[in-house]
Amino acid sequence: MRCGRRSPFRFLSSEVLRSIMLQARPLRCSLLPPRDVNWFGDFGEDWPFDCVTAASKGDWETVLEQALSKGVDGLEDLPNSLVPTDRTLTTALHYAAALNAPIEVVEALAAAGAWASVLDVNGRTAADIAYAKKHTHLVPYLTPTLAVFIHRTKLDAMQDRMHNLLHARMGPDFPAQPKPTERMPQISVALEYPLETRVYYISGFYWTVIFWFEERHGKGLVLLVDTQKRTTTGFEQRHCITATETILEADAIDCY
Repeated sequence: MRCGRRSPFRFLSSEVLRSIMLQARPLRCSLLPPRDVNWFGDFGEDWPFDCVTAASKGDWETVLEQALSKGVDGLEDLPNSLVPTDRTLTTALHYAAALNAPIEVVEALAAAGAWASVLDVNGRTAADIAYAKKHTHLVPYLTPTLAVFIHRTKLDAMQDRMHNLLHARMGPDFPAQPKPTERMPQISVALEYPLETRVYYISGFYWTVIFWFEERHGKGLVLLVDTQKRTTTGFEQRHCITATETILEADAIDCY
């Protein structure tokens, strides 16, 4: 079963790809439902992280319970939370891959909105980890489905440009060495939803950042980034980012 234009295979090594092709397991071939998506850069001690804590211990019963509670009391983002101060950037889906979780656990996390494209601190997706651990039966379930086909190197170049933009825009509000609980946004998550789905970067800084992808004539896939200082109204600037350039499109704009 193939995902056509939504193929995630450019995220994977040739070895992982071969393991997928040799199995008669269904790939996850649907995008996550559209919604306002939050990338929480700062997970404080008061953030509910029971799901990832249980996954780190192989407590799959609790993981299932937490995954099924997704959406209750505003916990839409629970499947993608991290343990505070954890600099490995390991999510519940990463642990499920590493510890050979039952397929129904992986499916429940996916249904709850767990991001399959997110990388840990070593640059590995959950599918990469499952393959390395020889849990290859899980690889098809962990393979990310993307709204459009894009090579990882192009995506990385766009992400680097966005991070450089944030450093330049925020100045002293955005330290070169973020605090231990901070994780930088990974733009691939926006592609696990339909195009133009907004992702809100929520951090401990005095800024709000919104980013999303669009297809543009003559440019192809571009990343749009709005940046706003919270002490002002509206969004101060909008930038358009490709793999090769960052362009200021609007200044002192109001998007409300």
